[in-house]
Amino acid sequence: MTTYIIRRVIIGIIILLIVSMMVFLLVRLLPGDPLMVFMGNYSLSGTINTMGPEEHDRLMKLYGLDSPIYVQYVDWLGDIFQGKLGKSIGVGQDIGLLIGERIGRTAYIGTILFIITTFGGIIVGIYCALRRGTWIDNTITTIANIGMTVPVFWFGILLIYLFGYKLGWFPFSKWVDPVDDFWYSTSYLIMPIASVALGGIAGMARLVRSCMLEVMRTDYVRTAWAKGLKERVIVVRHQPLQRECSTI
Repeated sequence: MTTYIIRRVIIGIIILLIVSMMVFLLVRLLPGDPLMVFMGNYSLSGTINTMGPEEHDRLMKLYGLDSPIYVQYVDWLGDIFQGKLGKSIGVGQDIGLLIGERIGRTAYIGTILFIITTFGGIIVGIYCALRRGTWIDNTITTIANIGMTVPVFWFGILLIYLFGYKLGWFPFSKWVDPVDDFWYSTSYLIMPIASVALGGIAGMARLVRSCMLEVMRTDYVRTAWAKGLKERVIVVRHQPLQRECSTI
């Protein structure tokens, strides 16, 4: 078991390195001058237009953009291991600080999403499995298939436009800490959580439904049905939900 875990960890590290190399290479091979992109915020003030060749070369050397691609990759990877994520092109601030400012909100929303998608998907999946072939199962399955294919960003924009802009039911422009105003913060979270949870619940429901149907075809579950046990007893006791949930 230990050997298997070590081997999987090593394979995971190798895959991460290969993916990082490919992404870094693709970004660097894009047409255009990376310095022009980096200095894009100052183009309106004429910094780019008035920059001479010497100043351009100096900045290229300062940021290491004049080095070969493999040297740039090694330097970038070394900075990553040291926690140096560089500066954001958009706002010109350290990326580590930007992540630190937002990680609390991300964890808060992610925790709520995890709870909603997990329990919502399990409940919907179990219900569909127990009502297999009915119009309710077909309707929910169709909605789940659509929910898995709808892009999150598109659904989020649709919610903002309809319920935020047109109807004005929910705020969408300013984050408020739940400690300061819990109800306003909750109303603010409804649309982003709904846009992401749709696909999560859909995927979880399909997985749970498939697992439940597989278990329902086993001999010991059929025997329980033949004995005349109630549906609740079979689902809770005889069908190993613990095994399915641990698999999920």
